[in-house]
Amino acid sequence: TDITTAALVGEVEEAGSIYIQTEDLFLDAASLATSVEPGAGATGGEIEILASGKVELRNAAFIDTATFSSGDAGDVKIHAQTIALDNSSNIFSTTSAAGNAGDVTLTAANAISLTNRSNLSTAVDTGATGEGGQVSLTAESLTITGGSQVQALTRGNGNSGKVILDIAEGIIISGIAEGFASGVFTATQAANSGTGGNIEVATGNLLIAEGAVLSAQTASTNDGGNIDIMADIVELRNGGQLLTNAFSSGNAGDIHLDASQQVLITGTNTNPGTAPPPVPRASVTTRNQGSPGEVEPNDSLAEAMVLSDNLFSLSTADAAIPDISLSDRLPYVSLAATGSDPATSDYYSFEVVAGTRGFFDIDNGVNGDDPGDPGNVPSRISLFDSDGNLLTFSRGRASILQGAGGSTDTDDPYLQFTFRESGTYFLKVTRDVDIDEVIDDTPDARIPAPSTYTLQVSLGNPNFAGNVVNTINDSTNNDSGLFAQTEGAGTAGDITINTLQLTIEDQGIIRATTAATGSAGTISIEAADSVVLNQGNISTAVETGAILPHTAVASNIEIDTEELNLTNDSNISTATAGIGDAGEVEINASDRLSIDNSTISSAVNPTGVGTGGRINLQALTVEITNGARVSTATEGQGTAGMIDITANRFLATNGGQLLSTTSSGSNAGNIELTVTDDITLTGAGTGLFANSTPGSTGDGGSIIIDPTTMTIEDGAGIAVDSQGAGIGGEILINAGSLSLHRGFITAEAFSDKGGDITLDIADILMLLNQSLISATAGIGSGAGDGGNINIAAQFVIGIPSENSDIIANAFLGDGGRIEITTNAIFGLKFREELTPFSDITASSEFGTDGILIFNRLSVDATQGLNELPGLFVDAASLIGKDACALIDGKIGGGSSLTIIGKGGLPPSPGEPLSNNDALVEWATREPSNQSPAVVVSQQPTDSTGTPIYPEMRQAQGWIINPDGTVILTAEPQRVTLHSPGLSHPGCSY
Repeated sequence: TDITTAALVGEVEEAGSIYIQTEDLFLDAASLATSVEPGAGATGGEIEILASGKVELRNAAFIDTATFSSGDAGDVKIHAQTIALDNSSNIFSTTSAAGNAGDVTLTAANAISLTNRSNLSTAVDTGATGEGGQVSLTAESLTITGGSQVQALTRGNGNSGKVILDIAEGIIISGIAEGFASGVFTATQAANSGTGGNIEVATGNLLIAEGAVLSAQTASTNDGGNIDIMADIVELRNGGQLLTNAFSSGNAGDIHLDASQQVLITGTNTNPGTAPPPVPRASVTTRNQGSPGEVEPNDSLAEAMVLSDNLFSLSTADAAIPDISLSDRLPYVSLAATGSDPATSDYYSFEVVAGTRGFFDIDNGVNGDDPGDPGNVPSRISLFDSDGNLLTFSRGRASILQGAGGSTDTDDPYLQFTFRESGTYFLKVTRDVDIDEVIDDTPDARIPAPSTYTLQVSLGNPNFAGNVVNTINDSTNNDSGLFAQTEGAGTAGDITINTLQLTIEDQGIIRATTAATGSAGTISIEAADSVVLNQGNISTAVETGAILPHTAVASNIEIDTEELNLTNDSNISTATAGIGDAGEVEINASDRLSIDNSTISSAVNPTGVGTGGRINLQALTVEITNGARVSTATEGQGTAGMIDITANRFLATNGGQLLSTTSSGSNAGNIELTVTDDITLTGAGTGLFANSTPGSTGDGGSIIIDPTTMTIEDGAGIAVDSQGAGIGGEILINAGSLSLHRGFITAEAFSDKGGDITLDIADILMLLNQSLISATAGIGSGAGDGGNINIAAQFVIGIPSENSDIIANAFLGDGGRIEITTNAIFGLKFREELTPFSDITASSEFGTDGILIFNRLSVDATQGLNELPGLFVDAASLIGKDACALIDGKIGGGSSLTIIGKGGLPPSPGEPLSNNDALVEWATREPSNQSPAVVVSQQPTDSTGTPIYPEMRQAQGWIINPDGTVILTAEPQRVTLHSPGLSHPGCSY
């Protein structure tokens, strides 16, 4: 059952609306339609359905509001518990003229589902100036599968509408069918189409999988729409994609993804299917042509005249065909046909896709039976499917104005039909007889000669988006990811992700690229907890053939997170293979940045003309392990970018590298590390390298390092070697201490001058176990002088037998200059040539030997001393003037001092602890009348002074002189106890 209302030509009142209120509504191969026909000035009727239960459209059922005139199409509104479209069912609202398309609004308390190539669409057809409508879906859950699509498209001058998905719990969009990707689409599809609409999604969980896509594209001079997503969790699995693209001078829209919990991008679509079938009349010539003739015989289905694509045209806007509706907007063919002798019916065949609108019009029918009455002959148009089943027919028209001009009465039939299914269809033109006679093709139905008529056929293809997943790089067409691309002069959109945790794995991708003259967009990621890449990829690129203006902004990658982990051949990269600069990589990890068997890079490829991007990494800890690389490189015309790392701790192990190289005439970039604590390089192949490759002519980069401690061990090293014709770079290390354990620091040159090495070490420089510091030139037996090595350290230490060397040698050129400033060098010796021991040499095989300079550090005797204050304390001012004064009725205010002795231990274990008074207070020394502690008697003399020698007596005592001599005395010695010599004032109250 079909229900149709229309505003016909000349009408100005609103066309009839369709309102249905029920419990459940099932449309099975049925339709509800309102339209504003060409020439009508009225607005289209609404279609509104209120159901307390289900609304289901099955088996190519459709709901359609359309305008082919200046009046607006009606809206479609459906309210139900559940809404389902299945098996090529469709809801459309379109404009093919100046009127606006209607809005499509679906509201379900529970679920909305679109399955098996079903569609919701608002569209602006070719040449139309009206605006596209808005598609709004509100429900608890939404499922779009089996190639089904939600669309808001424009092929005309009017702007596309937008798509709004407000789904409380979750959205599932999955699968490709018949070459059509399930998804949500907005697009500007023609050169002068209006602005594309936005896609706005608000939901709990969003899953896009198995090749499904959310796409906003522009092929116009006007901009495409944005994709804005707010969700808890967003998952792109097995080829699920978010895509914005620009094919012309219009700018592509941005992708904004805000997920409060997690974003997961993983997997590849292993069942991509085939390309969608070709769309009939997808490309139609714009031309003003006459009517081709009918091709006879065409008197049966088998012999029907094929209305092939090359017969269809579009007229120019200033030369529209007056007898054909919308000839400048809908592809048409105009056939001049004649009757036959004997009389036959005329059959015509054509191809359509589901959703095609067909307009079939007989003009200027002439009766050939009666020469005296050559006027209009009543005729009939009948439409059959590919099996010959009758679909519909027309035996006249409501008004001679219907179907544009060309008819002088209502006997000329006019038929409009929307095709539910793709395929081949047949049009049969007969005389106006009973339908059974038409089907049986009786003689009365046939058109005799010399009758004539003009058949006008217009077929407007639906605005299906088709399979639009990722078009630039075929190798990643089936990968899950976010893509912002431009293949025209318009700029690609930016990609912005804000989430708690971002995980990209199993070939998942985030990419912004340009393949033309428009700039690629920027990728910005803010993940509060972590960003994890496990065989994942984040990249921006200027593709081969792209030509960007010098004012174009480079496409940068910016990541802000707590922890970043790259594993299993993951990659974060910027590159240029066209004309334009590669973007920068800026990563700020507040805790840890770990790169394991993966790469962060910026490159100027061989066909690239532009500078490489800078790589700036900031984290508390940076770890590069298992062959991982942070690299900048140039193989084209442009300097490689620099590598700048700021961290508390930097660790590179097992082949982990910081690398900047040149393989062309451009220079490699510099590497700078600002590390507050320690740098450790360990393992063969591990290190920091700013080199030039064989055959290059560009200079190598420099390496600048500033840690507290630095260790290079087990085959790791630092090198600014030049293997080409360019000059090697410099190495500057400013560290607290530097230890090499089978490590190397080299600035060697293959055929040019060796680079310079400057080591400013606050403490110890240690070289052990065949370690090497080298600025040697001519390592390929070529010319070039040895470089300069400048070392300043407290001590330079090596072990003689371990063959650790400091060298600035040369082959054909002169030896370099080695200057060491230190307190002492242990274990290494200045020698004229290398030996099996630890050496310091600046020799030349065929040139002049270099210079060796040893400077001893000068000692500053005042180093470490503290300057004493220049103000002296007046001790007397600190002494109380009257210690015995009464304060509050008490001597000294009640203060007291008890002397308990000096404490401590006796001078030796055999002596008692003396209890001499201690000095406790400043006091004035009083005159002393005491005798010395020990008095020695003098020998008597007579009056002449001659000594009188007493008789020998037994010794009665002894004394000890200051020099330790013991003297025996005849008299016992009188001694008094020791007095401190200071009289403490007393208090007598």
